[in-house]
Amino acid sequence: MKAIILAAGPSCMRHGFPIFAKPKCLYHYYGHIILENNIRVLNACGINDIRVVVGYKHKAIKKFCQEKNLNVEIVFNRNWKNDAVKSLLVGIENVTDDILLLEGDNLWTDINHIKNVMACQAPLVRTKLKKPWGKSIDEDYRGDVSHNLCKMTGEVLADLTQKAYQYKKKYTQKYAQHIGGRINDGSGIALGFTVIGFFINNKGLIGEVSREEQLPDLDYYWQTDEYKNSHFLVQLKSRGYNKLFKLLGKLKIIFKKR
Repeated sequence: MKAIILAAGPSCMRHGFPIFAKPKCLYHYYGHIILENNIRVLNACGINDIRVVVGYKHKAIKKFCQEKNLNVEIVFNRNWKNDAVKSLLVGIENVTDDILLLEGDNLWTDINHIKNVMACQAPLVRTKLKKPWGKSIDEDYRGDVSHNLCKMTGEVLADLTQKAYQYKKKYTQKYAQHIGGRINDGSGIALGFTVIGFFINNKGLIGEVSREEQLPDLDYYWQTDEYKNSHFLVQLKSRGYNKLFKLLGKLKIIFKKR
């Protein structure tokens, strides 16, 4: 089995990260560097064939993996700024085996859960949460399921490769008002794994592995150990970035309505 980690996205100033911040997967979170921790955990689960999809600050991730002797394949999405779906397609390109697909900014510490997902025999496997991570919008965007760790068979991957952009178009139209909020002020729904969720729901044949709650998910700079150990002026600046972008986003929405 192969693991694919999607780690191409930027560390956004609207989420309080400093200008020219390193990739989120290289931050310390609960005492661990996210990417290193997740690779070690996958190794502990018996998965050594790991592909990391990079984009933003890709050279920093490659250098980090070399320095830490992390034996992974690095693939680059040149269009990471404008096309998150491309990261998914770059990740699964030429893959015919079963895979685990992981988000790069989640901290994985639950080895047993990963093994349970690996052991599930369904063509598509996701996590069912006893404690919802957020509010459900409808059956396609539910707060009680998680797609930050999915298992897919090679046959399913071939279908996803063909239909990914169809699902991007579908969810962009369906959730336009929610997506706008996310882009403008940080509210609303996340874009990256919604395509996966759409695909899984429409494909059917879903296996679900239960878990108490969502994994630690790094969204904001003040969640990092770097922030917590920084000077209070740095912390103040970080919060200021976030408030400024929220204000600008709200003003943008107001002017659009006029």
